[in-house]
Amino acid sequence: MKLTTKINLIRKFKLNPEQIQFLDSLNLNFDMEDDGIDTILNTLNDKIEELSDLENEYNCLNLAYIISIIENTELKIRINVDNNPSIDFDETIDNFDDFENEDFLDEFTDEVEGFSAKEQRKLQKEAVIKYKKIDKDMIVLELKKYVLEKYPPIINGFDRTFYKNAKIAYWHREHMFNLWEIPIKIYEKIKNAEHEVEEILKEDVRKNADKKYPIWFENYKVWLKKNGLKKSTKANVKDFFKSIKVKPSETIIERIKEDYTRQ
Repeated sequence: MKLTTKINLIRKFKLNPEQIQFLDSLNLNFDMEDDGIDTILNTLNDKIEELSDLENEYNCLNLAYIISIIENTELKIRINVDNNPSIDFDETIDNFDDFENEDFLDEFTDEVEGFSAKEQRKLQKEAVIKYKKIDKDMIVLELKKYVLEKYPPIINGFDRTFYKNAKIAYWHREHMFNLWEIPIKIYEKIKNAEHEVEEILKEDVRKNADKKYPIWFENYKVWLKKNGLKKSTKANVKDFFKSIKVKPSETIIERIKEDYTRQ
């Protein structure tokens, strides 16, 4: 990374030298002076996918935490701009469509605000003691409950980006700010629980889609007719679901397109 990019990351997001050195070691290709925040976050998220394929769990977690710092900082900036229109800041991010539930956005904001580094360390020590006594099954129940309560639309289509943000918000609520600093046994318990919740949610989404599919398909046919469309395309299917504010899986989109074509 360019020296100017490193300096801007430190100034804007308060990253420490170790975090800058870690990012530099990943050979990331972005420039704080030329690229928007969306481009930077997409670059970092793409690198997480790459590291996941290599099963580099530690680096994935370290990078995920840095992403959370950037996202949380930008979220605070956006809120300050919304509440104070006199602020002129043209780099606020506009990629918070995942937070469609306004109550969740408010609560997420509360959970990432207001703790100094010293307070975070104290609270996390207390949380570690608490989580030594909590088994994985309880974490699974509570995390799944949290995700479904704060973002009910996820049941209509699993959203990896939202699930990642929901996990960040959940662990902030639990005062687990820096997961790579916790004991390895607790860390493994948490990651196993997160993976299990993801699989449960995906299965719940699949069952929900099977149940709602006939209704979606009939409504899609009505929607095509209403809009004067005779051909079923993926773009049409996506526009239909967008009109009813549902985020289905690619499988459902393809299934509806093909079923309409075959009829």
